Amino acid sequence: MREQLSRLAALAGPVYAELLSGVIATVIGTLWVASLGGSAVAAVTLAGTVENLLLGLVLVVSSGVSVGLARALGADDRDEAARITRAAWRLCVLGSLALAVPGYLLRDRLAAAFLDGEAATRAAQYLTVAFPAFVLFFAQRVADELFKGAGDTRTPAARWCCRGCWGWPGCGGGRWWARWCSSGCCWR
Repeated sequence: MREQLSRLAALAGPVYAELLSGVIATVIGTLWVASLGGSAVAAVTLAGTVENLLLGLVLVVSSGVSVGLARALGADDRDEAARITRAAWRLCVLGSLALAVPGYLLRDRLAAAFLDGEAATRAAQYLTVAFPAFVLFFAQRVADELFKGAGDTRTPAARWCCRGCWGWPGCGGGRWWARWCSSGCCWR
């Protein structure tokens, strides 16, 4: 029993680190826009809520992928593992298109349904970037879950943690963080 708990903790630890890094990034993003005023905070809050809703939908697909793939590989059924992998990528493409395209086209209406004035404009601008980026996010989540389903929880966690400040303008540690991560430190 102890051995199983220790193996489970070894698999779960990186997954929790991955999830925690997303929460930390959200908090930092909110703190950064706080100095821009109430409309910016309202826009980020609405856009973040929409992103969390989309994340929930993505997790339904991606979590099923890791479970199904682990089951197939555990049973040494390579054909089933290949079918699950192909189905995951198909669902990724269809789900991305079904959510990102209408979301992008209706972003102004979505923002105006919950906010008004400058806050609605800023939220729509945020969603202008967020909905197309959702396609990449969905694909990345599916790839991460394929790693996890194959028993590798370290690679997805390292990719999440190493993102750090790469895309955050004005982050003083960005270049250092990028050099540190690209040196392979996270992959050990």
